Amino acid sequence: MAERLRVVDLSSHPDLDELVDEVGESRKACRIQRDGQDVAILVPAGRPRRFRKGDPLTEDDPLWEIVGMVTSDGPGDVARNHDKYLAEAYLDKHEHE
Repeated sequence: MAERLRVVDLSSHPDLDELVDEVGESRKACRIQRDGQDVAILVPAGRPRRFRKGDPLTEDDPLWEIVGMVTSDGPGDVARNHDKYLAEAYLDKHEHE
């Protein structure tokens, strides 16, 4: 079972108020040090912000225009032909020198 955290009332530590506000607004944890040694980590409470969920794709979404633009000889095309592709890329790059 997880250990319960001790509750500290911020009103009894007014010097920490600004730091707590900064961590809360930035949603980024910070290390607290004394004499160059870590003594605590201040972590924002609650769930971290996640990417906002967008609307689901619909049939008229422009993203569908890219579907099928790239073709290959199959799922293993690159793995099977990597030497060929590297040689072609090398030749293309060095033919113009």
